Amino acid sequence: MFPGETILEHSIRVSHAIMGRVPEARNKPTIALEESEKTLNYELMMFVIEILTIQDMVDGNTLSLTVGGVKANNLNNLYLRKGAEEHFKLFAGLQNRVCTNLYVWCNGYQLDVKGKGS
Repeated sequence: MFPGETILEHSIRVSHAIMGRVPEARNKPTIALEESEKTLNYELMMFVIEILTIQDMVDGNTLSLTVGGVKANNLNNLYLRKGAEEHFKLFAGLQNRVCTNLYVWCNGYQLDVKGKGS
């Protein structure tokens, strides 16, 4: 997609794990769950990719273009039916900051995305 550019290895971070269950097993006691009924999600997830060869000076600092995204499961109802709307934040810019509650600051492009899975 970016021929001739130097792209660093992506970084992925996740927060604490949430042990869950498929919607059909919602009313089963935990001890009675079968392995196929258990799920594993993470409350917060983030990825970032830095493109080293696309740079600019910002406040006297040389910064590289950074592209990334965040996902917070607290914005979604995990027990809704399959295909329910999911929320993501995507960003691209030279200065990007993401705090622990996934609020994003960016000097470039920031987008809130909602999508439905199948």
